[in-house]
Amino acid sequence: MLIWDALIFPFKEKNSFKNFLPFIIITCICLCFSTCPALESFIKGLPVVGSILCSIIVYIICSLYPTGYLIVLCHNKINDKEEVIPKWNNFINLSMKGFSIVIITHIYLFLFSIILFLIVLLAVAIGVVFPVLSAFQDLIFILLVIILGILLISILLIVTMAYAENLDFSDAFCIYNIFSTISRNIPALLLLYFYIGILFLLFAIVSIIFWYIIKVEIVNSLVFSLIWSYFSSCIAYLAASYYLKKIC
Repeated sequence: MLIWDALIFPFKEKNSFKNFLPFIIITCICLCFSTCPALESFIKGLPVVGSILCSIIVYIICSLYPTGYLIVLCHNKINDKEEVIPKWNNFINLSMKGFSIVIITHIYLFLFSIILFLIVLLAVAIGVVFPVLSAFQDLIFILLVIILGILLISILLIVTMAYAENLDFSDAFCIYNIFSTISRNIPALLLLYFYIGILFLLFAIVSIIFWYIIKVEIVNSLVFSLIWSYFSSCIAYLAASYYLKKIC
């Protein structure tokens, strides 16, 4: 079963923990640093522009290595390599891969934010041009946002896997191939979302259990970061496995 395989993949390879455990620890440190109360209070004390810029810089720096590691993990799985878990100590290469996918993701988010703005204008225009439909204006807007949200998730997923397959920046912007892949695999993608939803549910259950067991906030933050580091790698492995078997 794909979900079970995703949950146990770090234990299947010989000496895999030698590379996977350091990744978990480094990712945990990055998460703890980015959510550190002292850092948050420092950022809040800055002027508005400085606070925004500092938040963006901290987010990018702390996400580069973990994101790059997961991308290379997906690359190894999609290409069915014998060793799926990447070496943990290639910091520059992994961070560059992470930087690439951060840039790709934010380009698409920017484009979709423009589309969302146009949808808002469209919803307002419908109410003005067709007063009869003004009662359904909010419903139309909500439906369009939901459809756009599902489309955005699908595109980001396929774009990420397309980049991970060959680690080629240009593959993420082959618009025709991306939409063609989505249109041909709508049932498979919906099933994948269901599997990912189960993993998120397991993550939430485990996090809540530890939250109630451990009463110290700092320890809770550390444990939450460790759990998320593990489950994020499971989600990446699941997506890459499914992409290889059902979509690729």
